[in-house]
Amino acid sequence: MASLLEDATQLGFEDIFYGDQELIPHTPAAAVEPGSMQRQIGGIMPGGQTLNTFQVYVFVYHCPIQSPQVTRKECDQLAEQVQRIFHTDVTLGGLVTHGFCTNSESGVTVRGGAMLRTHRITWSGISKTGVQP
Repeated sequence: MASLLEDATQLGFEDIFYGDQELIPHTPAAAVEPGSMQRQIGGIMPGGQTLNTFQVYVFVYHCPIQSPQVTRKECDQLAEQVQRIFHTDVTLGGLVTHGFCTNSESGVTVRGGAMLRTHRITWSGISKTGVQP
């Protein structure tokens, strides 16, 4: 998710958080929320590998004072730009074997009493690690 931080200014994000927040003081903003991590045995030999599967959620929040149609369009476009960034480096700089955005859900969220236009992007990735005997 480092590329999201590196491109935050270019994308126009006011804030990027690790973990979802109860209050979103400025928009557009993003929150990176860790999801699940599963590990499966990849072989039966000592020193074999495990296959690790990760899910991370990226919430994109947007709510400027303008028409609902414009806010929705801008949030949709911002979510598409975030996905494009993740797809430019499917290994996240070598952190994973492969990863990509598997889902994007549009909706609204209430944070701190304010209704925000939201996209929840699901990023899924895989890696392998060695198991020491």
